Amino acid sequence: MTSFVVERFDTPGSARDIRAFDAADERSADVLAGRTVWCTAGQPAAGAAARELGACLGGAGRVLTSAALPIERLIGEGVCPGDVVVAHDVLSAALCESVRGRGAHAVWRIRIARRWIDPPRHALEFVARFTPGIDAYLLSWVERNARGQTVERVAAAMPSAGIVATKEFPARFPAGEQRRLAWRMALAEVVRSDRDEAVGGTLHPRPTVAAR
Repeated sequence: MTSFVVERFDTPGSARDIRAFDAADERSADVLAGRTVWCTAGQPAAGAAARELGACLGGAGRVLTSAALPIERLIGEGVCPGDVVVAHDVLSAALCESVRGRGAHAVWRIRIARRWIDPPRHALEFVARFTPGIDAYLLSWVERNARGQTVERVAAAMPSAGIVATKEFPARFPAGEQRRLAWRMALAEVVRSDRDEAVGGTLHPRPTVAAR
């Protein structure tokens, strides 16, 4: 059974909201600290998406380590245990199993149409069927929520754990801290949970490689 969790972010309206926002930023930064988030793409058209993700690791909070990874280095050296490698196209995703074998987290970022998300488990089952060497998928899309607001959603879908952890923020903040926090928290969810196993409704952790 797929677990679907949604966290929503908006402009903090009180001191309490600001503290909660900052605390979420600190938690995600703590999880990602000591790791490099590598963005890789085999096609030039995917380069802009990789740069966009790199920008989301900066911002007002702690700046996290990110770098571009040439596709030929996916099967070479440079990626360390505990790092996160985010592929942005089919070609780079097909080579990610090699970095997964070296203890890194292999992630494929996919932009999807709304029809693949209803219900969310269908999206998880669809992508996992074709790419068994991927630990998790970063899915993003824009839609209207129950209140009629246009929102952007970023989901970390983890087939092994049976989890889709979704972060939602108003689409009017395309380059704001809400967007950066959503992406950082989605990556942190991957690091925390992508190697867990969902068996009989209970999560059983697999051995993982600690971050350097």
